[in-house]
Formats: sequence, structure tokens, C-alpha cells
Amino acid sequence: MKTANALINPAVNNIRTAQPEKPATLINQEAREIINDLFKSLQAAKPGWRASFPDDESLRLAKATFVKGLIESGITDRSLIAIGMRKARSNPSQFFPSIGEFIAWCKPSPEDLGLPSAQAAWRECCDNCHRKFAHRWSHPAVFEAGKRTGWFEIRHGSLKPKHFEVIYQKVMDEVLAGATFEVPKRDANLLECTRGRKTRTEQAKARGNSVLNELQKALRALK
Repeated sequence: MKTANALINPAVNNIRTAQPEKPATLINQEAREIINDLFKSLQAAKPGWRASFPDDESLRLAKATFVKGLIESGITDRSLIAIGMRKARSNPSQFFPSIGEFIAWCKPSPEDLGLPSAQAAWRECCDNCHRKFAHRWSHPAVFEAGKRTGWFEIRHGSLKPKHFEVIYQKVMDEVLAGATFEVPKRDANLLECTRGRKTRTEQAKARGNSVLNELQKALRALK
């Protein structure tokens, strides 16, 4: 996915050294197109935007501030800006958001990434820590967070949800960066799941077959 980072990072030095009386020089052409598209969308979603920008000068300065704020906050991917725009449209206020407010909207929640909330993920891990390979997980990232937190600790209630939430956030950040996770196959962990019962079962089966063979021999001898 093409990011805005490559488009607007060259403007950082200009933003830092620019003089307020020359706002048009603050951003390059490509960055200007990105910000102009964003502002058009925000203006359409917020009909009261003119209260924040009574003239062209204030609007140009606001665009330069948005560029700098987005870069400093690491919001340089178009997908993150799209998340922020989606939340802007659902926000009931008719007024233009501050840069801080828009940055907060751009930071994805678990639900934005197709993951359950941190609370729901914690409950899922608590309810299924004893059958982690048999459970059908809502998302592999939930299993990964449970594994990193520690199934034993979760099972014995020695952790607080806040501890899990910190780990879950790190896993979510990795998902956002493109990482993928998998739930191990049950067969690969059968010995752990059964605490060795597989071995004992195979031994018992072998002993049972041996006894059965002896009984069948004895029955044939009686005939």
C-alpha cells in the first residue's frame, strides 16, 4: 500500500523553518494534494467548518499544521487517514476537528482491524485458556496475545486485565504493520493438551490387543 510518508516527509524541514507569513511554501505539491483531499472530505462532513477558517490565510495555515501533526504522530498511511475520516463522518459535531482530535480518530481500534475489543479478547482467553487448541478463536491475534500473556497465568488468575491489554495493543500494532498469526494445529500439540494421555492410551491399546489375541487363541483351542 502506498503511504503518504514518502509524499509528505520531504516537507518536514520546510514546515520547521517556514515563516508564518508564507504559508504557501510550507508543503510541497504532492503533500498539498493529499491534505487538500482530506480537507475537502472534512469540509463536506462538517458543514460548520467556516467557523474555524474565516479566510484563506487561516485555512492554509491549518493545512500546514495538519501535515506537521500527522507526520509527528506517525499517521502517514492512507489507510489510517481513511479510518480517521470514517470516524469524522460518524461524529455528530458539525464543526471542524482540531488536529489532535483528528489524530485520535486515525488511531485504529481493534474493531477497525477486524479484531474483538480488548475486553472481549481478554474474556475469550480466560474462558478458553484450558482448551486453547480446541477453541475456534475469533482472530489468531487473540490467541497470540493469550500466548504472550501466558496461558498458565491466565488460567490461575494471577494477572489483571490491564496486563493483557498492553500485550494485546502490541499485537494489534503488529497486525496493523502487516503481521499475520496462526493458531497451531491441535494435532501438533496433542501431547500437551492431553498431558501425555496419548502415550498411555496407545500403550493400553497395545496391551488390550495382546490380551484379546490370547483370548481368541484360548477359544480356538476349546473348539
